[in-house]
Amino acid sequence: MNGAHYKGFTITARTFQIRGSGRWTLDLLIGRRELLRAFSGAHTYGSEAAAVAGCLAFGQRVIDGGRPGCSLADLTEDATGDRVFDPGLPGTRPHPH
Repeated sequence: MNGAHYKGFTITARTFQIRGSGRWTLDLLIGRRELLRAFSGAHTYGSEAAAVAGCLAFGQRVIDGGRPGCSLADLTEDATGDRVFDPGLPGTRPHPH
């Protein structure tokens, strides 16, 4: 399986083997409500299974706010552009009513 659901997001590993090296890339998509954000990294893995596991773990860290410079802010907005409150996602706040 190359995908997982985590805290309302879908993480999809889209790793590929680097030609001639036998190594696999850190390359993934994080999606929510038809919006996607792509992420990649310099780390490589010795097998496809290890790369998929690494992509899913990296995606979870991004969602948890543990990767500086990796933002999902645009995936937490509704159609009006207002931030959507998600108690599991750092940086979101409830709408004032």
